[in-house]
Amino acid sequence: MLRGFEKEDHADLYAKYRPHYPIEVVNKIVEYAQGNKADGKLAHMVDVGCGSGQSTLLFASYIKKITALDISSSQIEQAKKEKRPENIDFVVGCAESLPVDDNSVDLLCSGQAIHWADFPRFWAECRRVLKPDGSMALYGYDMPHVVPVDCEQTGIDFKNEARQLTMELVKSCKFHERIDHVNNKYVDIFEIIPSRDKSRDDSMKITRHLTLSGVGKYLSTWSGYQTYLRERAPDDKSPDIVRNYLDKLKILYGRENSDDSDVNVVVTYDVFILFAKRPE
Repeated sequence: MLRGFEKEDHADLYAKYRPHYPIEVVNKIVEYAQGNKADGKLAHMVDVGCGSGQSTLLFASYIKKITALDISSSQIEQAKKEKRPENIDFVVGCAESLPVDDNSVDLLCSGQAIHWADFPRFWAECRRVLKPDGSMALYGYDMPHVVPVDCEQTGIDFKNEARQLTMELVKSCKFHERIDHVNNKYVDIFEIIPSRDKSRDDSMKITRHLTLSGVGKYLSTWSGYQTYLRERAPDDKSPDIVRNYLDKLKILYGRENSDDSDVNVVVTYDVFILFAKRPE
């Protein structure tokens, strides 16, 4: 599994500013997994690429035991900082070598992470660890749509213009090519899942109410931005790409003289979920 999000300060930013999935996402995943099982009970779940444990926690009341793993020790340490339910075990591990027994898992999940995996090895591990009636759910969210809160009142549609600025920022970042899987909502990954029983859901969204200051802090968690910072020459005098993006949004909104913390915005993300039974 490719590495990222490993520095301690990056893990802290990730925990504070990454968006949270609505509970409806968890309900759909659990409902799918329960429907595949004769008794409807989910005893053991594995969460691959759990990060700081944000989405893992949402499953805690539905599953008897959860093994949550991430390749980053900093992310796992971050996940362990807060008091967590006793049925969740956070461990350092990777998608290609899951630290669980054969035929022991009812549900294998991965939120916004599986695009970093070595797919053939990951499918083989899923086949090994999932019970015959076990299920997979691979999910995530795409790039944000950022509009001012008073957009509807002004009668102006900022969505397309703001989206164009966001994609310009994406191009300025130093993302690994695997991020293309996120940008196309895992369409390519869905095609290569080696299961004849698979489906997807694109009906849900994440909605957040932030200031532009909060948007900037969220953008600072992007792996492509962190790589941009690491590779930026010390004598580079050009504007920081996130700062430049926020300034362009303020001009678009007619708020160029306002402080970031005074510009309230609604940020939405399209959520996608891939469902599949145990790989064949």
